[in-house]
Order: sequence, then structure tokens, then C-alpha cells
Amino acid sequence: MTRKRQKSEDLVGFYLRIPAELKEKIQDLSEKKSCSQAQVVVDLIHQGIEGPAQAADKVGAWLSRQ
Repeated sequence: MTRKRQKSEDLVGFYLRIPAELKEKIQDLSEKKSCSQAQVVVDLIHQGIEGPAQAADKVGAWLSRQ
């Protein structure tokens, strides 16, 4: 399956260097999910940014009830 480069008005280029081991994990995950490596990275960034904040709010609320 060939993958086409995404073109959209709301997408911007973002380039960075990452360890080779991490790049391999991203590539493996993209093949398992049948999606682009870019989509895997975007999903992981969303989880990283949004995930811990929600968990911290829940813990804070739980602690305030104690």
C-alpha cells in the first residue's frame, strides 16, 4: 500500500531528530495500525498533552475529598 502525503490547510511542517529506537517503534506501530507514522506521532502527542492533565485533575479532586 502506498501512502500519500497529506495536504491540508491546517497542517504545518515540524521536523525533529529522535533516537533510532524510537523511530523504529513509531514505524512498527504505524504498520500495526495501518496509518502513517505522522498520524502515530500526532496521536501520541495528543495523548501526552491531554492525558496527564486529566489524570492530575482527577487525583486532585479525589485528594480534596479526603
